[in-house]
Amino acid sequence: MEVYTPRLVLSMSPWHVYILRCGDGSLYTGISNDVERRVKRHNTGRGAAYTRSHLPVVLIWTEAMESESAARKREAQIKGWNRQRKLNLVLHGHPNGPMSVLSNVLPPRPEPGTMEAL
Repeated sequence: MEVYTPRLVLSMSPWHVYILRCGDGSLYTGISNDVERRVKRHNTGRGAAYTRSHLPVVLIWTEAMESESAARKREAQIKGWNRQRKLNLVLHGHPNGPMSVLSNVLPPRPEPGTMEAL
């Protein structure tokens, strides 16, 4: 079984996008202005219809947003991703995985057959 560590970000804005791991291993994405309270509501069966039939849930990721509107847009973006992209975000902080994070730091790879490649 994989072990998830929530990535909590403190912010002045109360709005957050969050990802839950459900009891059957599926992932649920939502928004809230009080994530702790919202997770409790999910676990008591008073959250989203989806999570009611996939209990218990565990918070595995959250991201602070500047406004409710920004949170809704980010939620919609994440909900459009496949499971692997969501897990990459949770585990590596980027939907394309750990190498995407490094691509901002590492120089680009030289083209094969060029002097730089030698």
